[in-house]
Amino acid sequence: YEIFWTNSDGSQFSYEESSLVTVYFLLLLFFSILTTNNFYQLFLMYKKEETYDNVLIFLNVAVITEFIAILFDLIHMAVYANNGQGVQVLNIFGSIFSLISQFILTLILILIASGWTITYNELQNIDAIIPISMLVAFSQIVFYVIGSVHQREYRYHDFEGWHGVIIAIIKIAIFAYFVYCVVETLQQNASQAKTVFLRKFSGVCTLYLLSFPLMLMMAPVWAPYLRHKFLVTGTYLAQTLTMVVMTRLLTSKGDYYKASFKSHGILPSKLD
Repeated sequence: YEIFWTNSDGSQFSYEESSLVTVYFLLLLFFSILTTNNFYQLFLMYKKEETYDNVLIFLNVAVITEFIAILFDLIHMAVYANNGQGVQVLNIFGSIFSLISQFILTLILILIASGWTITYNELQNIDAIIPISMLVAFSQIVFYVIGSVHQREYRYHDFEGWHGVIIAIIKIAIFAYFVYCVVETLQQNASQAKTVFLRKFSGVCTLYLLSFPLMLMMAPVWAPYLRHKFLVTGTYLAQTLTMVVMTRLLTSKGDYYKASFKSHGILPSKLD
């Protein structure tokens, strides 16, 4: 005989994971709209200026990669609700695509903080990009490996214990490097337009880069069965908000337009 324990709604989710299918569905719907809008904005930009904005292209890659990750996770969880196993291949690839998206987004934020499109426009010196890329990539790999190894050991959420603290410390280190880049950029060229933009930009980036450490600290405040939902939903909200604000910054003639090379049409081609 085989005995299957299910919830009152017929699903095989733990209480900590219940209702997450709804969260992923809403995220998928939102990212569908965001992806469509971003590619449309890219098309309009090319039609008007006959050129592409590299930052917007990278952002679009991050958005569509996260869209694919959410789609995979949603399918996995929908199947898991019925058979208690899900589709592990989609679960793995969903995590990988999500990490790639986070890597691209974090790299964009750090590169802009270091002056990309503000004090220089083209990334020709690859030696200057490699350390940043390795730092961000290392943090994402550690995030995935530790989360996977300890996924079955957690009691209330995936990042309880020392492994969650390690990831939080790495995230804080990346934030510290981001702040260093912003300060260096302002010291190189502290015009009013650049100062205004970088201050607002730093506020949004702080929310994203410190979202995981802050939510990890706040998780114990919630009831144990709500902590997993809180971490998943909160992290996605911070990432989504950052992508929305970045899209707005890159496609409008506001503070970013005034601070970047777009405002005067000069395209320097050297990275110091």
